[in-house]
Amino acid sequence: MHLLEEKMNELQKWNGNQELQLPQETKEFLTTIFEQGTAPNTLKAHRRDVEKFWQWAEVSYGVTESYPVPVELIIQFITDHLGGMKPGVEEKLVALGVKKKGPHKLSTIKRRLYSLSAYHAMKGIKPNPCRDKMVMTVIQKCHVALVNQGVTTDKKDAATADIIEKLVASCDDNSIKDVRDKALVLTGFASGGRRRNEIVSMRF
Repeated sequence: MHLLEEKMNELQKWNGNQELQLPQETKEFLTTIFEQGTAPNTLKAHRRDVEKFWQWAEVSYGVTESYPVPVELIIQFITDHLGGMKPGVEEKLVALGVKKKGPHKLSTIKRRLYSLSAYHAMKGIKPNPCRDKMVMTVIQKCHVALVNQGVTTDKKDAATADIIEKLVASCDDNSIKDVRDKALVLTGFASGGRRRNEIVSMRF
């Protein structure tokens, strides 16, 4: 039996509704699968977010990197970056390039926690504190509180079919440039929406 097939069979061994209890070699193999199945730029972004999390933890509370991350530390991270950070600590983090002056946007905090959660999953570390009910509740309440204060997110809307049609229509020349641009737009849209750097790095 192929090694990958053997590992996938192991993943089917559920213990009721409990989390999978995986042997160490399976966890290591899963790490490889996650890394190879994730875009390089996404991996870099995850690592950068995780590094900044631990830089904050060490400067703020003298906590060094260890897993799983305590739920209390996750909650402290959220409240600190929404505006509860001590001035002296913030100055040090700004000087280190870990953060900009002032509170983070909630979207930035959520992205950092998503990266930390992905790291736990990639390494097979249990439990995953980012999925803890208390953490999720705090995030939800923060969102509601910000909305009640009139703070809105600046999330960009995805390009819809009508926008793509206009972009394609603008490439109406038969020049190599227009043919190339049309192919890039259609490839990015048809493949589920790609980052610009992912499109330009494609090889056919």
